[in-house]
Amino acid sequence: MKNLSEVLNIDWPMQFQDIKVKVGDIPVFPRDLENNCFYIGEMNKENLIKTIMHECCHFLYFEKW
Repeated sequence: MKNLSEVLNIDWPMQFQDIKVKVGDIPVFPRDLENNCFYIGEMNKENLIKTIMHECCHFLYFEKW
């Protein structure tokens, strides 16, 4: 995430130091930017790490925009 923030030319915002992830039986992964939270479905460990990284990227993109 640090490398991505450098590519986007922004600092990793302090409010993102505590991003919450909620796991449930859901087909889509909505995010709540105001509360630094996103939701994911159950999955294997490899997909979990990729999904969390992907969802965290959204926080940086919205900060940049």
